[in-house]
Amino acid sequence: MRINVNLSNRPFTNHRLLWISLAAIVLISLWLTLSVSGQKSLTIARADQQEQMVKGGEEELVRLKKEIAERQQATEQVNINPQDAFQLAAARRLLGLKSFSWNRLLTDIEGYVPEQARITSIKVGEMLADGSALAARVEIKALGKTAAQLTDMMSKLDQSKGLFLLGETGQEQPTDEGEVPFTINVIYRPARGEAQ
Repeated sequence: MRINVNLSNRPFTNHRLLWISLAAIVLISLWLTLSVSGQKSLTIARADQQEQMVKGGEEELVRLKKEIAERQQATEQVNINPQDAFQLAAARRLLGLKSFSWNRLLTDIEGYVPEQARITSIKVGEMLADGSALAARVEIKALGKTAAQLTDMMSKLDQSKGLFLLGETGQEQPTDEGEVPFTINVIYRPARGEAQ
């Protein structure tokens, strides 16, 4: 038996390799497209994040500049004359020492006030350097029934054994109620009082 093969009418072709190659090319192209798209999305997200950070940094910089300008303006607005500066320094020293006791000052003064006189105000002025001990200028304003009570209080303070050192004193015109206002300036040295 004889087989007749006519190759010119129906040539033998193998298309499997062609289709596999085309499928591989399509799959690789699809994979590369997805990979590039993912990288592009990731890059865009990072760029947006960096842009947000830059905007946040700029806003923070603007806020800090504004805050610095406000602080400088507030600092420039404070004008202290020399007397206020001196009193402020004395007050800071007083706070720094923390050993000045208002209770003790009031208790110490109470024993020297005449019976029918009353204290209307006590003003602590500047702190004084008295060696290593604490000392302060104190202005005592009082009202007495008679002018003699000023002299009585002065003599009692003079006998305080160094607790109070007398300074300037003054007496004003009697009030409508007949009381006599007077002012006594003293230097208060609580350490001297402890030694007694």
